[in-house]
Amino acid sequence: TGGSSGQATGGSADARLIKDQCKAERSKLIQDAQVQLEQLRAPTLNIPCTRLQWAEWIGVNIQDFRSRMQRHAAPHRRRELSNRVGARPNLPTKVERLRPQAEQGRATTAWGKLLEWRCGWYALQSASGRRMVYMVRHVSTTYVIDMEDHRVPGLHPYHLTGVGAFW
Repeated sequence: TGGSSGQATGGSADARLIKDQCKAERSKLIQDAQVQLEQLRAPTLNIPCTRLQWAEWIGVNIQDFRSRMQRHAAPHRRRELSNRVGARPNLPTKVERLRPQAEQGRATTAWGKLLEWRCGWYALQSASGRRMVYMVRHVSTTYVIDMEDHRVPGLHPYHLTGVGAFW
């Protein structure tokens, strides 16, 4: 019985120790939960809503407010946060961008001035003879295709009537 009473005494001391540890752990958990609850209940943003809150906020933050209201303050703040990215070394040269071409020379001959900027079939008669041409305008340039070399004489005759009319 002596051995059993020692175990009972030792066992109750262990039980008391465990009980005290559980109480301490419980009170710590409760205290941590209360702190978390207070943090959740506290406003996360102090956004002033009323005139009194605005007056209080301006009184505390007047220097920061004035610095942000300066003319070039916002671009300076953005530049402080941005990082410039440069090209890698040994890259090939850049490709020239497509831009409108400068107007090329204008027509100088009488026929050229009359037919500049035109498209379509035209029959021309001059002192040197008759010509049939096809004209196309593309990218500020008028292209003339002389079709007279492709006509079989006698097989496909044409007749000029009036000025510029083709039959």
